[in-house]
Amino acid sequence: MPRQPRLTRIGRFEAAWYAHAFATELVLIYPVFGIMMLEGVSKIEFSVLLVIWSGVAIVLEVPLGTLADRLDRRTLLAIGGVIEGLCFLCWMLMPGFWGYALGFITWAIAGALQSGTSESLIYDTIRGAAGHNPDNARKLKWIESIYTRIYGRALAARSLGATFALILGGYVATWLGYQQVLLLSVLAPWLGAAVLWWLIRDPRAASEGGTTRSAFAVIQDAIREIMPNPELRHFLLAFATLGATFGALEEYIGPMYQEKPGVTLGLIGVIAGVAYLGASIGMVLAERLRLERHASIHLLMALSGVMLLGCVFVPGALGVVCLVAYFFTCSISFVHLQSRMQMRIRGDSRATVTSAAWMLDAIIGIVFYLLMGAVAEVFDWHAAFIVIALVTILCASGFAARVPKSEARS
Repeated sequence: MPRQPRLTRIGRFEAAWYAHAFATELVLIYPVFGIMMLEGVSKIEFSVLLVIWSGVAIVLEVPLGTLADRLDRRTLLAIGGVIEGLCFLCWMLMPGFWGYALGFITWAIAGALQSGTSESLIYDTIRGAAGHNPDNARKLKWIESIYTRIYGRALAARSLGATFALILGGYVATWLGYQQVLLLSVLAPWLGAAVLWWLIRDPRAASEGGTTRSAFAVIQDAIREIMPNPELRHFLLAFATLGATFGALEEYIGPMYQEKPGVTLGLIGVIAGVAYLGASIGMVLAERLRLERHASIHLLMALSGVMLLGCVFVPGALGVVCLVAYFFTCSISFVHLQSRMQMRIRGDSRATVTSAAWMLDAIIGIVFYLLMGAVAEVFDWHAAFIVIALVTILCASGFAARVPKSEARS
């Protein structure tokens, strides 16, 4: 790979970006918010709340994604962090179905502002550091390698922040109660927004001075980017599917382990925290695991489904090991799918295309939320986990069998 003269700038960006990612996820309510809500709503109502969360995201992902292709991305990310903190204020001040729904709506708005925006800011910063003629083959390979590293490690930083929150959150909730934990949770995304605002800038602000394209023109460009490109469509769909299965499952770890005898709130937080630690390790190692054959990414995703089945059927500590292995393998696949997708976007609507992937993730996620809620209502959360595990294996196997011919090897 070519040696790059601007690695110092990349290094400064990395340090600030990782600090922002870590701080944003120090949300202490994470391990117990499902348990908290299920004290006042039914299982199916809890899934309906998650559907509201995803539904608002579906409506807003692409429109807010176009903003990230037209306005300063740092500002949008900071605003998203402030709005996310308002979610936990809503839950604290208005406990009950409608207060929880309002909180999820604000969280969805924040997520729609941030998804696509974060990935595009990382990519543009790296591409700017590549210097003259960043589109030659050697520099593109370098950009992909650095993107995989920064994106993976940033996810790992977020996961580590969540790990601390998960390990501590259950115990803090036991000692102080849900209200105090919610108040402390407000501070995390606000701290992340402050770090972002003071230490990071959008490289386009200096090089391009903004864009005057309309939102409609940006969406048109994104459609022209996606439709004729089977490789981009493949990775976009695979990324959205894995994200939906992974994301849907995360919300139900607490309720599932609460069904197991002798598992306390504090222990649930520890189990979830250890699982997130496994995800962090996978995200850091993703760059080192080249996975040159794209089918191998999907097969690793299928293996994660097998590990999820082990989490349900294997008792005791070995079951927790299977859960950690699920998070580890999923995270590696997730990072590589995101990286492959970004490297196949060539136009000026990068954030909008990425937001389209997240929108599709939210659409698929709604199906999984309703499916898991319905299965748990009839049977239990263990049965819901089995369903998601089987879906993961089947979807991943299907993607592995249908890798575009030109993409058999990278």
